[in-house]
Amino acid sequence: LTIDSHRLLLRVPPEKVKATTRAIRQTIAASQSGSLTIRGLAGLIGKLQALGPAVSPARFRSRSLLHLKNEALAGSRVRWDHPVVLDAPALAELSWWLTEFQQWNGKSILPLLPQCVLTTDASSYGWGGWLGNKSARGFWSRPESRRSSNARELTAVVFSVFAFAPMLAGRVVHVRTDNITTRAYINHQGGRSRFLTELYRPLQLWLEHTNTVLVASHLAGK
Repeated sequence: LTIDSHRLLLRVPPEKVKATTRAIRQTIAASQSGSLTIRGLAGLIGKLQALGPAVSPARFRSRSLLHLKNEALAGSRVRWDHPVVLDAPALAELSWWLTEFQQWNGKSILPLLPQCVLTTDASSYGWGGWLGNKSARGFWSRPESRRSSNARELTAVVFSVFAFAPMLAGRVVHVRTDNITTRAYINHQGGRSRFLTELYRPLQLWLEHTNTVLVASHLAGK
């Protein structure tokens, strides 16, 4: 990675962009021919995630690939040289890298200072969010109320951000949550669970569209 001293950005140099694009195309071709192995997929994932310091959504845009790799390794007799076929979410992710990589190449080296604080919470009945002296809340549907506490707390953040979207768009937002898993999924742009990552997905897409940044911290519960 290189530093753009004029714009104070960390960037992926042109030769590495070309090498990454070539590796992506080779991975797609290997999947189509049946020669892609779990080891080969893991190698590409490592290359993409290593670009995180210069490409803001790099972690999120490699989550489906990571889920596929982990699921392929789940069998007790599976080895790293076993074949794996790219599924639709993984192919969509690689398509993003082929078309959007250049647009997202460049990440500020300056620390991001929060411009506002959003506090969220969830119970078995509903969710709430507080931004300064403003609040938003709602009740769960029956299916939502039956989800895990992690799912409810993460959904509370998603719903709260969307409730205050006009006031948060384009800003650096400090999110306070009393759920450690929710903090991790926000700060790491998803996680090991496909289900929780899919709950987080619409929020990440909105963040990218509006150039908004969330930084989560843990707020000790009662």
